[in-house]
Amino acid sequence: IQDDRPLLIAVARLVADPDHEAADYGILVADAFQHRSLGRLLTQKCIDIGCRWGLKQITGETTTDNLAMIRIFRELGFQVEFRHEHQAVLARLDLRS
Repeated sequence: IQDDRPLLIAVARLVADPDHEAADYGILVADAFQHRSLGRLLTQKCIDIGCRWGLKQITGETTTDNLAMIRIFRELGFQVEFRHEHQAVLARLDLRS
């Protein structure tokens, strides 16, 4: 709460395909609130929801310079693929194992 008004500091989304087999996930954390484990917490929450939904896979994407997010992907078991020509990092988590 700031100035007696709620303050949005982060958002996460998990969008499943029509067959509910895979989902794209994304998070956004306000600059002033980064490096406080919110990204990891929201990512884990999306994984937990994906497991409850019975998804087989979750995918995400970030930029090659977002080292904190790349570290979170790796620590939580995502396969990470660098696409340097697009300055992008694709991450995929298999939930079937």
